[in-house]
Amino acid sequence: VMGVQTDSNQYAGGSITSANGFLPQIGANYRLNSHNEIFADFARNMAAFDNSSTGATSPFAMTTAAYAASKDALRPEMSYSEEIGYRFHNHRIQASLTGYYIEFQNRLLSITPNATNNVQGIPSILVNGGGVTARGIDAAFNYRFYDHWSLYVSYAYNQSTYDDNLTSGGVVYHTQGKSVVAMPRNLANVQVSYDDGSIWGNFGMQYQGRRTYTYTNDQWIKPNDIFNLNVGYRFHSSNWALRGLDMQINVTNLFNKRYVATVGSAGFRPTDPTGSLQTLQAGAPRMVFFTVRKHF
Repeated sequence: VMGVQTDSNQYAGGSITSANGFLPQIGANYRLNSHNEIFADFARNMAAFDNSSTGATSPFAMTTAAYAASKDALRPEMSYSEEIGYRFHNHRIQASLTGYYIEFQNRLLSITPNATNNVQGIPSILVNGGGVTARGIDAAFNYRFYDHWSLYVSYAYNQSTYDDNLTSGGVVYHTQGKSVVAMPRNLANVQVSYDDGSIWGNFGMQYQGRRTYTYTNDQWIKPNDIFNLNVGYRFHSSNWALRGLDMQINVTNLFNKRYVATVGSAGFRPTDPTGSLQTLQAGAPRMVFFTVRKHF
């Protein structure tokens, strides 16, 4: 019994093929005038299998027994993506708005075993999760509103959902229409910057919407907004000691907010009804860095 158990826990070995002879890409860009342009593109892509023994979606990160049970259903991930967008720029403003639609096929999903925790590094199980549909928009705006001052704002909305139900270990989980794990629907950045050649700095906020770490979406992580501050000074002097010298202070997580930074550090599960999967990592507390640089 021990010998059989040891063999089944060995990592899988051998070969698996990723191949496709037709991966077209086409794009177009049209300038309406010196300030405005529109663009569009289409691409068909394939992701080769990860051949490492540590990759989250690698067939060789599974045990020999798990690989034998899954190999016939594993296929290289394919994607069909289309996007269309608009850009504007002049001497003070740069702006863009892009919409996209992506269809994935044979999405590879890594499932963490149902142990109390996965600190021991138990290999995950890789399954073919079927299709995923992603649609969304990306918007960016940079405005130099006054001498030495600028404002940058970006926003992204992404709705990524599973197209099929997930079957694992003979159990069917109702994942069709559920949100993709670790994928927030809303992301935003706002930053105000100043730079007069000597004094420079920026103050910014990063927002991340709620995320799920289970394929059936029975557990969610709250959204977070993190503020950062950076200030620096560049010396301009004929003195050798000061010439090319600059100093700066960087403060991350300025308001010392407690939040979840990483989702999926120990993989994902179809469900986690007790909220006990140890797969989340806390964000760093407020940190202050002081840097001095000398350019020669």
